[in-house]
Amino acid sequence: MERLVAEARSSVLLATGDPSLADERLVAALAEAADQGVAVSAVSASRDVLDRFEGSVTTAHVPDLRDWEGQGGRLLIVDGRAILLSVGGTGETSAPEEMAIWSADTAFATVLIQIIEGRLGTFVE
Repeated sequence: MERLVAEARSSVLLATGDPSLADERLVAALAEAADQGVAVSAVSASRDVLDRFEGSVTTAHVPDLRDWEGQGGRLLIVDGRAILLSVGGTGETSAPEEMAIWSADTAFATVLIQIIEGRLGTFVE
């Protein structure tokens, strides 16, 4: 995720409900992108997630995300052209496992981003 954030030129949107998925490296990468003039937003139904950003990026509390966030995943949209979408799961061990899809500069990415932006509305502008 940090690599995608580092490649951002205009905008980054992160959504997650799990504070452990907004780890120090990701938070630092998003803050650095914001310092370089990228419009960075973090949205979550969890105040614990939003508190990790301590004013370094624009945040929005979106209670309606609880249903999606219940899957324990993350969403990252970069420059309206790249998307990474993950969900949590359980593997063969007791440790949680994160599974993701990623696409950039494709018709698939464009359609998926449009669907998600339609769901999030003004929080992605």
